[in-house]
Amino acid sequence: QGEKAFLDAHAIHSRVGNINGAASALCGLGETYRSQTRCDEAEKAYLDSHAIHSRTGDDIGAANALNGLANVYLFQSRASEAKKVFMEAHAIHSRVGHNVGIANALNGLAKVYRLQSRTCEAEKAFLNAHTIHSRTGNDIGNAKALTGLANIYLLQSRTNEAENAFLHAHAIHSRLGNSECAADALHGLGETYGSQSRCNEAEKAFQDSHAIYSRSGGEIGAANALNGLAKVYRSQSRNREAEKAARDAHAIYSRNGDDVGTANALKNLADTYLSQSRNREAEKALLDAHAIYSRTGNDTGLANVSFSLAKIYRSQSRNVQAEEALLKAYGVYTSNGNFRRVGETLYCLGNLLSQQGRNHDAASVCSEAIDIYENIGSAHEKAKLLLFLGHVHLGQRRFVDAENAVNEALAIYVSLGDEGNQRFASLQLSFIASYQPSTGCKNDSRVGTLLQAAEMLAQKGVVVNDPNWLGSLGQMYAQKARYWEAEENYCLAQAICMSSGDAKGEAKALRSLGDLYFGQNQCELAEEHFGRARAAYALASDDDGEAKALDGLMLALIVQLKLDDLRAFCTDARKLYDRMGKPMSRLCAKMCEMLPESEGLPDPQSHQGREVKIGILPIGWSLDGKDQTPLTLAETPLSAASKAVFGFADQTLPKLELQDVNFVHTSDIHSWYRGHHKADDVSGYWDANIGDVASFVFHMKNKAEQRGQDLFFINSGDDTHGGGLSDASDPEGGKACPFDAFVNRSVYLNLFFLLIHQALAIHASLPYDVMTPGNHELETRSIARNLYYNVTSKLTGVDEYKFLASNVFFKDDLDEEVRIAEPYRIWTTRNGKGRKVAALGVSFEDDKTAAAGVRTQPIADMVKEDWFVHDVLESDPDLFLLVGHMSLSDKGDKWDVLRAAIRKKHPTTPIFMFGGHTHNCDCRMDFDPVGHARSIALESGRYLETVGWVSATLTEPSKPLKFVRRYLDPSRETFMRHSGADKMSFDTEVGKEVMRKFDELAVRMGLDEFYG
Repeated sequence: QGEKAFLDAHAIHSRVGNINGAASALCGLGETYRSQTRCDEAEKAYLDSHAIHSRTGDDIGAANALNGLANVYLFQSRASEAKKVFMEAHAIHSRVGHNVGIANALNGLAKVYRLQSRTCEAEKAFLNAHTIHSRTGNDIGNAKALTGLANIYLLQSRTNEAENAFLHAHAIHSRLGNSECAADALHGLGETYGSQSRCNEAEKAFQDSHAIYSRSGGEIGAANALNGLAKVYRSQSRNREAEKAARDAHAIYSRNGDDVGTANALKNLADTYLSQSRNREAEKALLDAHAIYSRTGNDTGLANVSFSLAKIYRSQSRNVQAEEALLKAYGVYTSNGNFRRVGETLYCLGNLLSQQGRNHDAASVCSEAIDIYENIGSAHEKAKLLLFLGHVHLGQRRFVDAENAVNEALAIYVSLGDEGNQRFASLQLSFIASYQPSTGCKNDSRVGTLLQAAEMLAQKGVVVNDPNWLGSLGQMYAQKARYWEAEENYCLAQAICMSSGDAKGEAKALRSLGDLYFGQNQCELAEEHFGRARAAYALASDDDGEAKALDGLMLALIVQLKLDDLRAFCTDARKLYDRMGKPMSRLCAKMCEMLPESEGLPDPQSHQGREVKIGILPIGWSLDGKDQTPLTLAETPLSAASKAVFGFADQTLPKLELQDVNFVHTSDIHSWYRGHHKADDVSGYWDANIGDVASFVFHMKNKAEQRGQDLFFINSGDDTHGGGLSDASDPEGGKACPFDAFVNRSVYLNLFFLLIHQALAIHASLPYDVMTPGNHELETRSIARNLYYNVTSKLTGVDEYKFLASNVFFKDDLDEEVRIAEPYRIWTTRNGKGRKVAALGVSFEDDKTAAAGVRTQPIADMVKEDWFVHDVLESDPDLFLLVGHMSLSDKGDKWDVLRAAIRKKHPTTPIFMFGGHTHNCDCRMDFDPVGHARSIALESGRYLETVGWVSATLTEPSKPLKFVRRYLDPSRETFMRHSGADKMSFDTEVGKEVMRKFDELAVRMGLDEFYG
């Protein structure tokens, strides 16, 4: 309506020859277009208005048009052009003595300076505008200048002054009845309270602002308030409310055609997703925002999105993309003169480079950022960069430079009265001292520096010499993966205890350091610190502590395969437990079982060259007569009953042979992760669990890597419903369970499904290359919801794209249909010949899933999707890997449709398909013409009773592939024989860790209680 009215006015003025009236209408049109982010049209309207006013000698009109034009440039982050035009307007208003115009131009200049992080100049301009408005009695102008000034104070962390200025502005606007400007001031107050973590006050301010805008019909202002509320909710981990507020803001901006507001809301929504580690959704929201900013020419918005995308890429170890995104943001911020953001970007870039060991580049980046913060007068940010520069120099072993940087940071924090960061800087100084070469006096240099730092802070009332406090702080940092900060705290705690003669405290700190190093796979350092901890515990006569240190020491030795040392410490540990009269720890008991004192160490070569005939062929194996290589393995300990069941005797088992590509397949496990424990009949041989499968895969992958071959680990779904880890209790009631104490049924059900999703999440933590859900994950709302929110959305790094559901959609808690997992994965293997793989994860259409909010798209429709046609088929992979919870025997449908769609574009590319659902062991090779088999499909049974194996030699496109397929028993002997590992080396950390989690979960669910 506004646009139409201004156009009509312009037409009338033009018809009657009122040129200045036409120019004023053009100014109004420019303002209308600017409010709709139609920046190109707004710029043209202001330029035309300025030309007319200049031609007629109307200086005030020309200056007003320049003010409007400058605001358009400011909105587009064209800071240099905006500054030039505001200065022209200021000069004209000054020449004709138009005070209000002068003040308005100063307000605009101040906004430009704020955009460029020139906060001192911005403050001065706002103050001058405030003075002029006060002198001329222009209350509204005065209040607007106060609001701008408050925003500058907020940028400078001068929160008390910001609060006072916002309150003053709000009082003026309220007195004048200017409700929307009062709401703006309330919005600023909300931002101020939020920066001080005064969340309740911030929430009320934003809610009041939202109420005023809603009452007056100011939808954009209401949306801005919702965006502010979303930030407050997010800071309180009220993520569902934060997401709703951001979505509501997005809807309002979209409805009003406010593109920039829409993009800002998407950015806010992405931040909410990031706080929940929902990286996939965050990335999508940011890319949508990026598209809008690109269309509207908003360079600053583009830079902000690139900055946030870099955080996602860094968390996923996509370091090249993270660096590219940060450099894009850096370029935009630099060209706009937004130096504060330039400094933040350089800080993140320095962290990224340091993480990759590129310390020289990181040091250069940090130095540039420090200079920037020096120039814009941001002491706090400069100190933060100096601390980080000290860390980088430490990595370069430039100890003097590191110490100088941290001392400079400490001096800044002292001048600012920032006691918390004074403590942190002193901790870093102590850490630097601990790394420097000894001067010959035992620990004197290190301890002296540490205690000097503690004494200096104590003089200021900052106590840091409490080892327990430092240990707790170190543990907190370790849990947040801030390892070097954790290391600093543990080192300081250890040095303080050493200087005071507290052997037990020193031992505790040393053991914490050992745990920290072991968790980062720095096993030699872990071994050293566990050994020192053991000695300190012995000095303190703390047998329990010494036993725990020995456990850590044995772990470090196992990983390094130092078997002689392991035997010695295992013997020491056993004697220690005997002396204490306590049962051995689980780890120690296992070591004693594997390394009995009366026997020599196992000899990996002891069985080689000895032909052994064994009397049983493991389940699922079939001899084809091509490979009769004698086994190099002792006789498998099977009962006579088991041998009779299968009727085999004196057969020789062929070992698996690795080929160009190899696949290990699990399907329909139905929560039998812990394997089968019965001691009777055949089950006595099925002694492997899912951790053993993972260890088998680990060893086979290592063998494949050494030969330049690839091995893939895949799972076809139906992981829930069946074994105890999902069926230990009945959510409908009627079965005895360990949760009988829960009178409240909703609490009981929540806990039940929490445990189920924990089992799913534990399984998903295994190093699968591709996983896909089955119908048992999709037919129950609670399980489907947990799969989406707590499993697929929580995968990060290289694992983020391994869980695939190409044709499965899920209605989330906001009743919006989303993908329950990624539709495809395309990657190039790091080993072998660097083959490019395109993978999909598909499921059959299932009517039962509708009640759970799950929709399965027909395969025939899926293959018409753009992502399939363009992203997958045009990726030109070396092989297709199709994993699906679908039967292989369903001919003429599903698998055939999918394979046919691929064959139209790739007639000879190898296709490997792995199915599930029927619980059968099945194989199909009838997809391609006879004599040209370049596709294979396998289904590998159920309940972890069998593990599927497929391998293939890749041949020229005109020749058939050479396939081998097997079904392996869940037997440790089978896995060890094929992998070449022995009892000492077979178990891996990943296998043991996953079973530790499953065993703990089983205890919590009461699965190991024997009833009869």
